[in-house]
Amino acid sequence: MTSSDAGTLTTDIRLANPGTESLEVIALEAETPGLATAGPEVPFEVPPGESLSVPLTWTVTNCRLALQWLEPQLLYAYAGESSARGHHPLDSAAQAELVLLVDRVCGGSP
Repeated sequence: MTSSDAGTLTTDIRLANPGTESLEVIALEAETPGLATAGPEVPFEVPPGESLSVPLTWTVTNCRLALQWLEPQLLYAYAGESSARGHHPLDSAAQAELVLLVDRVCGGSP
């Protein structure tokens, strides 16, 4: 976790490019019902053989849905040596912080 306030949580995720050509990230968004993310403007590049720490700010958009998610994930898409879409699960610490965020924002909402 990077920072938190009553209504948002900012986390850093690490994006790696093990390839030999630049990787262009063309999408990075929450795929978790009831939560939204704001991050760097896409597209952006990850240089070959390097990784970047990317800050994402999470907000609750729907308490009913946010109280039901099983595992928060990010959906990403990239272009480079190959193009693909995939899912990036959050680590346990980030998941715990998201649970606390949902609890702060939604309280006991059904």
